[in-house]
Amino acid sequence: MSRGSWGRGAAGPWAQAPQPPPIPPPPSELPPPGFPTPAAAPSPRVRGGAVWGIAIGAVAILLVGVLIGYYVFQPTGLRLPGTIDAVPRLSGGRWDNLANGMIGDAGLSGHENVAGVYGTGGHLRFAFLASDASSPPSQNAPSLALLAQYFETELGNTLNIDLTQTKTVPRAGVTYQCTPMVLSSVTGSACAWNDARTTGFVMSFDASGNAVDLTAAVRSAAEG
Repeated sequence: MSRGSWGRGAAGPWAQAPQPPPIPPPPSELPPPGFPTPAAAPSPRVRGGAVWGIAIGAVAILLVGVLIGYYVFQPTGLRLPGTIDAVPRLSGGRWDNLANGMIGDAGLSGHENVAGVYGTGGHLRFAFLASDASSPPSQNAPSLALLAQYFETELGNTLNIDLTQTKTVPRAGVTYQCTPMVLSSVTGSACAWNDARTTGFVMSFDASGNAVDLTAAVRSAAEG
């Protein structure tokens, strides 16, 4: 073979072998461009402080709610005074049974109720029943009729009330309703009060005094 057969660019046996591509450097531990570096996790102390802050804030909100609820919607706390309008409460035996029976017969179970009978020398002057269930005056008549029937049975005397003669008297945000009541030869009154917190009934077996004034005095004493 002539020397000229090894022309420029010929792939003779002494031609340089092709070099392999360079080995790329190891990948960097940093994230590739375009991705934010993750933030370090908060230390336990910082995380715990945040939790305590949230808990304290929740408790503070709860306490504020309780205080607002107490002062805006105060508990009724009905009372059974030992004396109302200078008349003492009758207690023991028959009188306690008479007072307790008023609650069941008036259909006011399921609420906070108080009932008492008042008089002197064993003579019944008036009885009252109060409930923390506020109701409109239009619902008074059925309860007054039931109470009249109850006392007629318990006292063993004819008792008549005429609900068509009921008089309504508004006074200082409270509605009072009274109707004449006759027990044998004694004239009294059957009354009710209605306010934003309570409903009450007063059965008076004494014609002396003003029926609305007595009912207002009973209400004031029962609500404290």
